[in-house]
Amino acid sequence: MMDRMHARAISRRTLLALGSVAVPAALTACTLPGRGNSSTAANGGDTLRISVGQLDSIDPCRARTGAALQVVSQVFDPLMAFDMETFRPAPKAALIQQTSDDARTFTFRLRHASFHDGTTVTSADFKRAWGRLVAAGVDGSGEQDGAVATDVAPSYLLSLVEGYDDVRSGAAKELSGISCPDDITFIVRLSQPYADFPAICAHPALAPIPQLATDDEKTFVQKPVGNGPYQLARAWKSDGDVVLDSFEDYYGVPGSVEHVRLRPRVSTTDAFRDLTARSLDVAQVPVGQVPATRRDIGAPDDGYTAVDGGRFLDGTTLYSYFLVVNTGRDPLSSLSFRRALSRAIDREGLCSTVFNGLREPAYNILPPALCEGEPEAWLATDLDVDAASEVLGEFAPASGDGISLGILCSEDGAHQKVAAYLQTALKAVGVTVEIDTVPAGKYQDKLEAGAFDLALMGWTPDYPARDAVLYPLFASGSPHNYAGYADEDIDAALTAARQTVDDDERARAFDDICRRVGEALPVIPLGYGVLGLAVSSSIEYISADPRGVVSAASAEFSK
Repeated sequence: MMDRMHARAISRRTLLALGSVAVPAALTACTLPGRGNSSTAANGGDTLRISVGQLDSIDPCRARTGAALQVVSQVFDPLMAFDMETFRPAPKAALIQQTSDDARTFTFRLRHASFHDGTTVTSADFKRAWGRLVAAGVDGSGEQDGAVATDVAPSYLLSLVEGYDDVRSGAAKELSGISCPDDITFIVRLSQPYADFPAICAHPALAPIPQLATDDEKTFVQKPVGNGPYQLARAWKSDGDVVLDSFEDYYGVPGSVEHVRLRPRVSTTDAFRDLTARSLDVAQVPVGQVPATRRDIGAPDDGYTAVDGGRFLDGTTLYSYFLVVNTGRDPLSSLSFRRALSRAIDREGLCSTVFNGLREPAYNILPPALCEGEPEAWLATDLDVDAASEVLGEFAPASGDGISLGILCSEDGAHQKVAAYLQTALKAVGVTVEIDTVPAGKYQDKLEAGAFDLALMGWTPDYPARDAVLYPLFASGSPHNYAGYADEDIDAALTAARQTVDDDERARAFDDICRRVGEALPVIPLGYGVLGLAVSSSIEYISADPRGVVSAASAEFSK
């Protein structure tokens, strides 16, 4: 049976820059300086200044874009969080998390904590937040390049909770699957087994909200009151900076930085110039500046933690970039043909030439951040042009016209440059490629209609779990399975893995599924996303995670 969370597709999406990397002209090389004289907030003390993308809302209920996640993650703590050491969800606002043997009931015991207005965080506050999210939200899941609505609540995160459909339809006001037997116990009952549900609970849109959000929603959306390490210093105005102060009564380890400014910037180039002009501390590096920046400031060993001698963060993100293969069309229906195409692609050359290192070569669909390390390479992802040419020659028509294929891509971001690179690579093995570049909306229509041979696509899971990649892309009947891949054994294995409570056993099951999908090659992996963040020399220490969220609470200024 098709999973409800991934069976709900958004019919019309708006553009989102997060999944795509624009390729501006190279800038003049420059060395990132410190700030000289530290800036100060109104009440004194250092201020950490982080560039974010276009910001439409800071309401946790609508935290979908990278910019919104950057803000909301400083102000709100959800039940769980992504543990960078184990690469798995760990308790955050929850003190203890328990999963039932049937993977349908999840019990959370809450930490003693306060909201920024001084009121105590209780289980009822999580219930309020989840009900508000479902009532206000949108159906759909995952995030594709240029294909996600930015101004709506991701209610589909809770589509497996009992009572979801009733709340969405207006037949009920509350989710029947949520119960709060006391102030510190929050119990969730699902309509079907899903052992990765704690990973969903790491999404900041599922953080608690106080009574104020119901009593005065207009005030709340402009100045949200959360339970995280930082609080809003003033109401946010559209297109303005988000100004935060540290929260003294935070239940966890408070940040050493007293004040934070999150500055919306649409242009990566502008943000980087502000960084070099000493008016920002953390900013995205434009593609053209990556080599010089990496050379000038170095990259840390782990890729996620800026330290002296390594302030260019180049850790991989949750984003995977790949070619969707329309397996229903000849000759793409042939496994040997698909494997030959894959072997004709120099992934290292692609990532270094087109992206200047803002992509890491991918030999598997699962990003390393979901696999506790580098995932096992799929078959036929090795570069072997001679072998590819020999196999593809067997498919050349007798007329002598050669093999012709089309590559569909969105006009957003760097897709056209990637398509041109692939066009050249495949020409070397006897395949003529026609590039079909279309606006994001038409691109989505063509994907859904199967009107393509090959299509460039990126995918970012909403939460850190293998299933959030494998199920939507490869389950039979999934609206995101654009390759038309169908395997009853894989479907059964996916269902079984989702019900497996033991974390290690579930990970092994999904890794085996991934390996078997790789043997069929319905998609051809190309690259993984890279953080690409530069940090000013005035910052001694700061960390980011694979979502691209910078932890202001981790920051320390240089002495």
